[in-house]
Amino acid sequence: MTSFKSAKQSLLNLKLGNSIINVLLARSHNTIVEPKPEQDLVEEVLLASLEDLAQPLFDDEHFIEEEEELAGPIQLDPFEVPSQPLIELKPLPLGLKNVFLNNNPKTPVIISDKLS
Repeated sequence: MTSFKSAKQSLLNLKLGNSIINVLLARSHNTIVEPKPEQDLVEEVLLASLEDLAQPLFDDEHFIEEEEELAGPIQLDPFEVPSQPLIELKPLPLGLKNVFLNNNPKTPVIISDKLS
């Protein structure tokens, strides 16, 4: 099969064997046609996920309306020291031991048992 374009007549002449087919080139474009690439399934899932994220998760009916604002800020005692939680010492692997900074049981430190 051979083809050529006649510039004067705007015809495309196709020769197939002994037959010639003339095609009028009215409003034609000189472009390369490639098949549309298949979309990756992972990409489809990601795009669908992004579309879902754009939608609100909850309607207004799922939210609790706040009650009246407090009249003023809550005053805390600046001299009150918060209580420390009890420290639970867990068993250590061989070669490690617990020691306390300044002999204070609230400040444990793990060191090698070879240190004194």
